[in-house]
Amino acid sequence: MTNRFFAEEEITDNDLYFLCYMIERLARKLHQPNCYILNEKVF
Repeated sequence: MTNRFFAEEEITDNDLYFLCYMIERLARKLHQPNCYILNEKVF
């Protein structure tokens, strides 16, 4: 996967796991579902 902001850096699995972790952490802190954080309707 290519990085849109830093073309010379490759996105690794660890980067994706960290992003998912941060979304989950923020959603729990705000007491909202993950789709609220991403501004996307899932259901």
